[in-house]
Amino acid sequence: MEDFAEKVWSYVVREEMLVPGDHLLLAVSGGADSVALLRLALVWRQKYDLRLRVLHVEHGLRGQESLEDAAWVQSLCGKYSLPCQVVPVEVRVLAQAERRSEEEAARELRYRVLEEAAARWEDAKIVLAHNSNDAAETLLFHLARGTGLEGLSAIPPRRGKIVRPLLTVSRVEIEDWLRSLGQEWRMDRTNEEDTYSRNRIRHQVLPPLLQENERALEHMVRTTEIVREASDYIRGQAERVLSQYLLSGRQQEGGLMEQVLPIPAKLVLSLDMRREDPFLQREMLRLALQTAAGRARDLGYAHVQALLDLMRGQAGKQLDLPYGLLVVRGYESLQFFRGAPDGEETDVCPKEANGREGQTDRIPPDLEVGDEGEIALGRDRYHYRLLEGRGEVPSRPMPYTKAFDYDKIRTALQIRLREPHDLICIDAVGHRQSLKRFMINRKIPAGLRASCPLLADGSEIVWLVGYRQSQAYQADRDTRRILEIRRVKDE
Repeated sequence: MEDFAEKVWSYVVREEMLVPGDHLLLAVSGGADSVALLRLALVWRQKYDLRLRVLHVEHGLRGQESLEDAAWVQSLCGKYSLPCQVVPVEVRVLAQAERRSEEEAARELRYRVLEEAAARWEDAKIVLAHNSNDAAETLLFHLARGTGLEGLSAIPPRRGKIVRPLLTVSRVEIEDWLRSLGQEWRMDRTNEEDTYSRNRIRHQVLPPLLQENERALEHMVRTTEIVREASDYIRGQAERVLSQYLLSGRQQEGGLMEQVLPIPAKLVLSLDMRREDPFLQREMLRLALQTAAGRARDLGYAHVQALLDLMRGQAGKQLDLPYGLLVVRGYESLQFFRGAPDGEETDVCPKEANGREGQTDRIPPDLEVGDEGEIALGRDRYHYRLLEGRGEVPSRPMPYTKAFDYDKIRTALQIRLREPHDLICIDAVGHRQSLKRFMINRKIPAGLRASCPLLADGSEIVWLVGYRQSQAYQADRDTRRILEIRRVKDE
């Protein structure tokens, strides 16, 4: 059975999984696959001066039998002088708390424990024992549930610091090799039950396919490799093209950074991306969604299709997605925010405490020329100062520096978010409009209206930051005292 070890080693070299001096954290359950992994790693240790440790996750699902598996793995490691850590986890607690299957909860806890242990041990590589049967079962599982190219590529040989050396050998080959060594392994009785979906695929779906063609397993694994290469290429192309449509702050809608929120959009995409091929549009939206969410899990075809529909729909529409994402369709862009939906108009940023020590969210009504200070809303700060009018209209060198006639202000100006009875003066004659109606007329997306910062004189809006300055408070040549306000972030 020397061919088995050589076959695995050729795959390891081809996929560049190991380099001399690597620290390897072996995930060993006690089953045939992981025991074969351990025995192979002992051989590689001599060739590559590797440092080995074993971690066994005790899921607590099989009572005494589970504890005996852990003790058996510890005994095996002791035989070869390998450090071994047993980590118990509460699978049922997580499954019940998050209403997930035990299979899914066990997987998440297992990976979490392995990643934490690897990080503590000089950022070691995590070595898993998935084989070609696992790859084929995953492919069939994804096909049954619905999937894209990434799902069709099944299990990758390398992902981050995770490596899987056994993906090109079958479960039968693994067990035959262990028998040739006289090496025992543990049997998990739950693998013979059809409680879990993957077990049903293993026992009921895959055997008929192998009867149809004894090389079906080999062909499916080869298909996953081809799809993986295609998927990696397409993803690279999508990333390259996507970068051309990501908007910076100065490119966002409203001109000269005119659309500003207390917490900015996570990501903004120009709608010019619609000129690209429809398939590429879909891949770019998938990447944008995963980037904004910070993860890919539970984000699938339906979410990407919903984004496509939003992009092709009317301005002002919005879409609530997993992980607290709100996507707003502007006139020239798709804007991705982090926040929980709240009816028609969503506050996409948390209402943080205004100000810090030495600051206030109000401008005093009794300033003297030369006085200055700061007000704050969330993380944004605004500097104000009172100047003497010089018989000319003040210049505005920056888009977020505004000048107001201080003598027209009746109360202590407050920086805040929208309130129900707010009004704004829309022309020099003095016509007023509800702020809600003004926002609708200016086509400010509904999902952003509750989060637009504004400067208010009671219920009268002096400045809707990023959109409009009230006509009633503008400084002119006759202004005696000018209140200048500058958004500090502009600096």
